Amino acid sequence: MNNSSELQIRRLTITAMMIALQIVLSRYLAISFLTYKIGFYFLPMVVVGMLYGPVYSGIAWGLSDIIGALLFPTGPFFFGFTLSAILNGVIFGLLLYKNHTKLFRILSAVVIASTVVSIGCDSLWLKIYFPTIGLNRLTIAIFTDRMIRSAIMAPVQFITILLIAKTLGEVIYRNSSVFYEKKAIRQEARAYYNSRFISERNTVSREILDHLIQLEQYIAAENIFCYIGRKSEIDTSLIIEQALKDKKTVSLPLCASDGSMTARVISSLEDVTIGSFGILEPQLGSDILPRDDIDLALIPCLVSDNKGHRIGFGGGYYDRYLAKSKMYKIILCPAEMVREKIPVTGFDLKADLVLS
Repeated sequence: MNNSSELQIRRLTITAMMIALQIVLSRYLAISFLTYKIGFYFLPMVVVGMLYGPVYSGIAWGLSDIIGALLFPTGPFFFGFTLSAILNGVIFGLLLYKNHTKLFRILSAVVIASTVVSIGCDSLWLKIYFPTIGLNRLTIAIFTDRMIRSAIMAPVQFITILLIAKTLGEVIYRNSSVFYEKKAIRQEARAYYNSRFISERNTVSREILDHLIQLEQYIAAENIFCYIGRKSEIDTSLIIEQALKDKKTVSLPLCASDGSMTARVISSLEDVTIGSFGILEPQLGSDILPRDDIDLALIPCLVSDNKGHRIGFGGGYYDRYLAKSKMYKIILCPAEMVREKIPVTGFDLKADLVLS
């Protein structure tokens, strides 16, 4: 089974499970508050939006409304509320897909859904559903009712979605479309690096070095953060030796099992050893270069685009370490692996330049 088929089957399976869960939550699990019922029916469909985006989320939310109405009818079916369900799915999918832990996006999704859909659209559907109600009575009885419902549900939605995003963020990401798209790209890239790149490595590495040393950011940099490329990566030993020759302070990453990374200073390539991940890295006792002191960071990748996005090996070390840092960031990537567009999330590192 290829990656595309695997992703499609996973999407359909998880979406179907979320639809079933949403129907159960909306029909049987709710908390009474005054004259209103507080439910968590929205959570499964919000998760679909986080996983697969606005199209899948809108379709799933709409199907859930229709199937629920058919299986457990509570009155005449009105398609306007199905449109509201679809719109809810689109809103949450647009704002939370690839950015499901961002507080501002969660808040924006809840506010927009509450005001546009619950207060706006649903009030309109109720007016159409009960055409004999006068305008004044509509304003008082319907519009006010929707505002009260939204005032009760909006904080509940925000808090529960935030908790789900924070506690299950990694699980959500590893079941998302982006994760599997990146997985497929990594497999394609490794095939290149383990075949044709081997014969091209010396030439590509030399060309990147020649371009790098002409950059004003390299010339001005005093402290450089680099990495030691494996045989299937750019040969950065050429860059490290040149930087040391140019009297620059060179640091290399030292990765820990807890996902953290530190920059360790070296004075020569003899200061490295084989680390726990089977790659050359600085020794544990070497001096740490504070992240804020780094002027220029050279970052590895498997694939990149021209906008500074990258797909690495999947550990997330560089994304975490370089997040919100002020240093100038350069991705080193063979021209063969620079694409027009690659899948990214709001948590992925964006570099200032791609050097190929």
